[in-house]
Amino acid sequence: MLIGKRKYPYLFIAFAYLVLNSAIYGQYERCPEDQAFTFAEVNFSAKDEMSATVREFREKLLENPGSKGVVYVFAGAKSRINEVDGHVRHIDELLGLGNAYDARARIWDGGFRKTSSAVFIFKPKECSDYSTPLADFTAEKVEFEEFSTETTIELSTNELANLLNVPFDPECPAAARAIRACTDGTEAEVFILIDLNGKVQFSQAISGHVMVRPSAAAWAKRASFNPAVKNGKNYNVSGIFRFRFKKGPKILANE
Repeated sequence: MLIGKRKYPYLFIAFAYLVLNSAIYGQYERCPEDQAFTFAEVNFSAKDEMSATVREFREKLLENPGSKGVVYVFAGAKSRINEVDGHVRHIDELLGLGNAYDARARIWDGGFRKTSSAVFIFKPKECSDYSTPLADFTAEKVEFEEFSTETTIELSTNELANLLNVPFDPECPAAARAIRACTDGTEAEVFILIDLNGKVQFSQAISGHVMVRPSAAAWAKRASFNPAVKNGKNYNVSGIFRFRFKKGPKILANE
């Protein structure tokens, strides 16, 4: 019985992989001539053009049954903390097609570019492939309005660790463990902005396996820090915080 317990999880994973793999490749075999394309790329500063583009994008989606839309939203080099969230909500309202997993159009946080913009991608079919538009840089290169240079100090990774109020041990996300992407000691780095009271107002993972980055950013957002005091005055803080995950409870019998 011990042998069976050890083998069955591997057999199940192998079977699931084969089914998923065949389904994915089966889809793409039916889409050789139906590649996605960039419908438009518009700066948010051009408000009239943005509204017209969203309207035309919506019309094209509705005119083509089975098509899907993807929109990547980018904040600019000078940005507000919640700028991307605001743009995502704005486009979602204008499209009026929902932003759930199975919606006609999905809207994603693309990161940061030199100018705040949105890239609209049209997929003729569900299976149509496309290249993800890339950000120009990560958050530590951005100038945030709420964290001016006069009120913000930059701390090193070690200095941030010493400022942590309540130590914690983040556990590997289950999905990352399932593909052996996370175990004891797996690291990820997160750029964070901490306000005058020690509360994390912004977090973005900038290194680590793609399967642990969302979890690292979420853990960072929940972290509690002591206020940074310099010459008797509280300051905002920016810096890169390093996480070391622990494996966590078993999810497979053969772990």
